[in-house]
Amino acid sequence: MTTEGKLVRQARTIQAMRPLLSRIVRRAYPPGTTLRSASAREIGRFSFKHSLRYDLTLRRPGGRTMRHIIRGNIPSKDTGNEASIADRLQQVLTRSSFSADRLRAPASFGVVRRLRLHLYQDSPGIPLERLIERGGSLAVATARDAGRWLARLHRLRLQTSPRRTPARIERDANYFRDDVVRAAPAYLEHAVRLLQAATAAQVEVGRRYGRYFRTIHGDLNLDNIIASRDGSTAFIDFGNSVTFDPLSDVGNFFAQVDLLVWKGRCRRRFAQRLGRAFMTGYRPALVEVGPQAGQRIKLHRAWWSLQVLAYTLSIRPALGRRIARAALITAEQLLIGGRFPPPLALSAVRPATLPRALQNRGTMQAYFTTHLKQFFPGAQTLARLQLEHHRALSIQSYLMRYRLNIVWPDGQTSYRLVRGNRIDHASFAVMARVWQHRQGFASIRPLRYEPQLRYVFYEELVGAPLRLVPFRSGHFAKLVVAAGRALARFQRVPTAGLRHLTWSAERRFLRRLERQIKQGGPGALLNLRKTFQSITAAERTRWYDRRALVHHDFQASNIIAVPSGIGLIDFTQSGIGHPAIDLGIFRMHLNVMLHGHLVPGVINRLRERFTQAYLQSLNQQQRHQVRASLPTFELRSALDILAITLVNLGPRDPNRRRYVDLLRRLIGELLNHLAQP
Repeated sequence: MTTEGKLVRQARTIQAMRPLLSRIVRRAYPPGTTLRSASAREIGRFSFKHSLRYDLTLRRPGGRTMRHIIRGNIPSKDTGNEASIADRLQQVLTRSSFSADRLRAPASFGVVRRLRLHLYQDSPGIPLERLIERGGSLAVATARDAGRWLARLHRLRLQTSPRRTPARIERDANYFRDDVVRAAPAYLEHAVRLLQAATAAQVEVGRRYGRYFRTIHGDLNLDNIIASRDGSTAFIDFGNSVTFDPLSDVGNFFAQVDLLVWKGRCRRRFAQRLGRAFMTGYRPALVEVGPQAGQRIKLHRAWWSLQVLAYTLSIRPALGRRIARAALITAEQLLIGGRFPPPLALSAVRPATLPRALQNRGTMQAYFTTHLKQFFPGAQTLARLQLEHHRALSIQSYLMRYRLNIVWPDGQTSYRLVRGNRIDHASFAVMARVWQHRQGFASIRPLRYEPQLRYVFYEELVGAPLRLVPFRSGHFAKLVVAAGRALARFQRVPTAGLRHLTWSAERRFLRRLERQIKQGGPGALLNLRKTFQSITAAERTRWYDRRALVHHDFQASNIIAVPSGIGLIDFTQSGIGHPAIDLGIFRMHLNVMLHGHLVPGVINRLRERFTQAYLQSLNQQQRHQVRASLPTFELRSALDILAITLVNLGPRDPNRRRYVDLLRRLIGELLNHLAQP
């Protein structure tokens, strides 16, 4: 039995609890009141706490009996201080005569430290969540009173709870990432990018508005807002109370209402009505919480939308996966709307948005009809269009997929797959140049670039990514060799007018990798600072040795096996740089991708066959330069993969340890090679 289980069993034993309950009755109820009988039962079990209920039968001095309820919470060992935090805040609210004018705060009866048990007065009534599901004016009135309750709490300007620090924000973000990794990995990349932006927003708000900090509730779950039968409104569960921006509670309330909308238990229009009622009650406190309240509420609401999603994934994974897309889209729109003006820019992470027109079937049908003959010469009409939000590639990049049913002059129909992606003009210029000068490899055909939207449409390259080809097959080995030849031909594409990969941008990239690996936890990489000093010095020495068009993300997901051989996609990072970058990326990705599937000797032979296929088209001097630079750029790629592993895989993921150990070994070998004269 776990420690929490033993504590719960003791707390449910009335023989052991009766003396304590008797003391509470003598202290908290009218003189002469005695405890006649009591019963206890567990009413809630979560990973972070256990909830209990004590039904007391009391005897009044006149002989009358009455029933009273006391509730208790036993936090988990990791959150054991929640009991003392809740007790301290509730006692302060009681001393400050908080309960008045239909607003109530339950009295605290203290903490039993040996049991980690916090006892407090019951607040009988109906949770706000149930009222919202029913609909009606009572839910609206309760939301208004909830706003008044929070306004009264925030205007007290208390600072009785622990301060919410950047370290605590980062810890909460890590919990969210772990939940997404475990229950909804398909949304991981998009969710992590949003989480980085939301975390940066939380830290920046804390830095800018620390002078407005005060004690907040911290867990505005709609089940913690109780509408009593006498018309009063009470809040319960103060264990997550912290000292932080008071508008965090406001954003939390809106995120909880959004959750009901995502579940289909509340209509969007009624949710907006509830929000207006809540803000009507909270308005008296707005003048005291600092400037830019609207933007701060949106940022907090985005943060809590992600936290609500994480909590749902942890307790009900199927429901969490169902609402994940709506939660991520809502969070992204709020981060855009809550963006600070330039002097208060939050982070380098800038969320992008996908214009609704690109997701509207009628609008896109008209668009493709207008440009059909330009896209597909000889086509007659567009019979049908199907579209899907294929997936979010990153915070700046959205991928739409359009399936066009085209009618040709001879009456035949055929399908064409067109994709849309948000990229900048420099990336589009590379895409167009590669298509124009492709030779010996396939590439995506750009159709049209919309500069105002920074959006490109291109014909999909049909085939299987190299990472999906069976590794043990002879076909995979042939494709690896073909990838080496295709890379050599790709780097011979004319570079006039294309962007350069500058050393300053590379240095910023290395610093970002260092921060990410450092945040990954102790022991992720020994001698971290020395490692990055070595890679920076080595790269700077060779950065301008030889220049060519480089893909800059030449890994198995961007190499497509097509009937004619090899096709290349995703030129968003391409530019003019050192050609060994691509070799280092692919060789290191082969090492990691094939680890555990093939023996090391076979992996090394595949890496060498790829390198030989690439070097065949170079002269002796160029081969020597590339060979000499390979360890440097392999080390760069290994550090990049290590950072991605630490960001995307939570501490509980079984693959994390395996990949980290492999990468540490490879990085150590490469550092020893670079240290040799």
